[in-house]
Amino acid sequence: MLTAIIIDDEPDALFSLNEDLKEHCPEVQVLEQCLKPSKALLAIKRLKPDIVFLDVHMPEMDGFQLLEVVGDINFDVIFVTADKEQAIRAFRLSAVHYLVKPIDPEDLIEAISRIKEKSEHHLPPVQLQGLLVIVY
Repeated sequence: MLTAIIIDDEPDALFSLNEDLKEHCPEVQVLEQCLKPSKALLAIKRLKPDIVFLDVHMPEMDGFQLLEVVGDINFDVIFVTADKEQAIRAFRLSAVHYLVKPIDPEDLIEAISRIKEKSEHHLPPVQLQGLLVIVY
C-alpha cells in the first residue's frame, strides 16, 4: 500500500483526484487532502507520505515554493495542474509525473505504476536535485 497527500487549492480538484485514486489506483491510500500549502507542510511532516500530489498554482505559495520549504524531499512528487507550461520545470525537479487537469485515468495509472516499479526495485524516492529529464 502506498500512502499519499493531495494538495490543491480547489476543493473540486481534491475530490476528483481522490475519487480517481479510489477507482483506478486502490493501492494508494490518501492520508490527507490539503487546500492550503501551510496545512500541507504540517501534514507532510506528520504523516510522511510516499507520494505527494501537488498543484502548481496556489495562494500563499506555489507548489515549487512548497517543495523548497519542505527541504528534504523523501517522497515522490506528482504535479497535478491545469498549467501545461510548467511541465519542464517540474521534470527538472525530478517529478515522477506531471498530470494535466482534467486528469486522464490512464495517465494517473501510469504515474502510480512508475512509483510501484521503483519501489519494487527498492529505489529511494526521487530527490529533487534539478536533474534534467527528457520529456517525450
